[in-house]
Amino acid sequence: MFDLLINRHFRISRLSFWIPLFLTTWFQSGIAQQTHVWELSAAYGALAYQSSYGFQTATGMEATLGWSLKENFRADAGVRLGFNPALPDVYLRLVAGQKFGIWQPGIGLESGYSNRVTWDTNGTLLLQETRDALTEDVGYAYIASHAEPLVFAWPNGWGVSAFEINFGTHFKHFGQTLRLQATFLRLRKTF
Repeated sequence: MFDLLINRHFRISRLSFWIPLFLTTWFQSGIAQQTHVWELSAAYGALAYQSSYGFQTATGMEATLGWSLKENFRADAGVRLGFNPALPDVYLRLVAGQKFGIWQPGIGLESGYSNRVTWDTNGTLLLQETRDALTEDVGYAYIASHAEPLVFAWPNGWGVSAFEINFGTHFKHFGQTLRLQATFLRLRKTF
């Protein structure tokens, strides 16, 4: 039993040495081979929330600043502002993409802070107290998968993207609230 613990600790120690070395080499080689590319984009989309007794939708605008990490990896930081009411989302996103000529699809993960959950209390009074109790506190931090299947590059650093999808949930009461962000159209400019 004691030998098993020592062997396990030794394997973990070797692994903890090689993983940082690999990551450092990987990022340094990518940085040395490529100059950083910055991307600024603006988008229009809609957000839908669903919980046990509530459903809410809202449209809004989005502004994003992205930068390349390696040839096929990008990090984004941005803000969304909903219409009526004007409530914000702030997010960070990591995207892995591939280039096929002008078509450049990507997938990734997004996490952020959202203050856009406002449940409609109008309508039916059936189970209103229960609904209000279940939807009152869903938290602010969320995580979502991200897919951008229709990204196309134009000349002079311009690009367009359509029908991006983010699907996720809030960390608090994980899975109780579902979040679907659909970006209908995004205009991009790389520098």
